[in-house]
Amino acid sequence: MKTNILIITLISAIFLLGAVPGCLATDRDVPSVTYPTIQDAVDASSGSDTIYVAAGTYTENINIQAGKNGLQLIGAGKDVTTIEGVSGQMIKVRSAVTIQGFTIKPAPTSATAGIRLYSTADGTEANPGIIRDNKIEGFPGWGIGFTSGSNVEWWEILDNEFCDCHQGVYFEDASHITVSQNTFNHVDYGCIGILGCDILIAWNTFSGSDMTEAIAFCSYAPTNLMITHNTITGYDYGIHVIECPDKCTSCCGVDPSVKAYCNNIAGNNEYGILNDNTEANLDAINNWWGHSSGPSHSPGSGDTVSDNVDFDPWLPTPFQQCPECGGVAPVPAFGTLGVFSLIGLLSAILVLAIVRKRD
Repeated sequence: MKTNILIITLISAIFLLGAVPGCLATDRDVPSVTYPTIQDAVDASSGSDTIYVAAGTYTENINIQAGKNGLQLIGAGKDVTTIEGVSGQMIKVRSAVTIQGFTIKPAPTSATAGIRLYSTADGTEANPGIIRDNKIEGFPGWGIGFTSGSNVEWWEILDNEFCDCHQGVYFEDASHITVSQNTFNHVDYGCIGILGCDILIAWNTFSGSDMTEAIAFCSYAPTNLMITHNTITGYDYGIHVIECPDKCTSCCGVDPSVKAYCNNIAGNNEYGILNDNTEANLDAINNWWGHSSGPSHSPGSGDTVSDNVDFDPWLPTPFQQCPECGGVAPVPAFGTLGVFSLIGLLSAILVLAIVRKRD
């Protein structure tokens, strides 16, 4: 009996030891003898592995295949690790992965777009795909694209710099997406083409000179789109609601769940918000328009808003200073005049006290 138990135990141990290596996450370094390129390391990796890419410039396109959910591609930092695309869409992503710590840009003669996310790249609420802390610059197309037919879910676009791109983040058929704490500098179209549901665009800065649209979406398309705590300046149109180009069956006007709250929309050229849809108003209360009197619709003198925008009430100061947006009201400046006024008041109180005491 004891012999049988010992044999069973040994067999179980051998089975477990054989199974462990396939379950353990593996770290891979690029460049190395085994993995001279990033693509070599990606091809050898499975989900939950981590690829560490050393400082340097890597001129290659990257294809992250399906079946690698959880893979992490980590650069040494966006200031020291650069991927230059060779042609076309330079990073194609078919799994829910993490891409962090790179400058991503086209080589001088080639790549037209940055990161494309395909339909198999779905993350989950617990384990979303993440694109974080990168600098994405110089693309004549989009920096990140959730493109037609993708139906990609659960991705977070966080703390990235988008510079000198035609489009920053391009959405089609994307849901459960967060775009937060990014900067869009001289990006002609910041976040555009928004289709899908449960999309949060928050705490981003859109800035430039004579750029076209910071945020734009078709009037019938998004559901549960929240635009909040963004700073938008230097665009022709801060937020643009584009009229549905054809009366398809899904057209329903601006969905009641589309909201633009607690944003700083100031210093834009033509409109802070332009709503081309005449069938429904855009809910855009509690925004700062660059002037305490509100937007230039009537009677304010801040950024202009079109008809079909519900903008009242508005913020009297930027959202960072407004308690209704989670901000802190500024402490009034106490200048020289205030000091002398306080001294005078205290002196008067002292004199009055002395007089009363004598009486």
